[in-house]
Amino acid sequence: MKICLFSGTSDGREMSKRLAEIGIDVSVYVATEYGGEEQGEAEGIEVSMRRKTEEEMRELMLKHDLCIDATHPYAVIATENIRSACEAAGIPYYRLKRRETGMDESSYIISVKTTEEAIDWLQGKRGQNHAHYRIKGPSQVHGPRA
Repeated sequence: MKICLFSGTSDGREMSKRLAEIGIDVSVYVATEYGGEEQGEAEGIEVSMRRKTEEEMRELMLKHDLCIDATHPYAVIATENIRSACEAAGIPYYRLKRRETGMDESSYIISVKTTEEAIDWLQGKRGQNHAHYRIKGPSQVHGPRA
């Protein structure tokens, strides 16, 4: 059996490693080089580090027996493309879902509309600040001001 696994989460990495341990060939597809580095190498796991179009996904699905979507919960467009490609290729599609944490997101998520607004908010905080963000498309990012 050969499984196609679209990943980008620690859950996907863990699943690919466990499948390989029991002798299943796994093709892991991640969108970025960083995702590939995080995935790591292991016997029985082949890693591809590049975003795929829906058409490319459909073509590669033909080489697999089933597909597991372990992409990030917010990767909605990727999930839609993966599901459509599986349907077009006629292979089973499975979505790996994360367990709910039960945490109240309002207590730890701060929403801002611009990078400048985020920088202004961070400057008012004491200690070391770490921000995790994703930028799609052309934009400018400015570091903290003195």
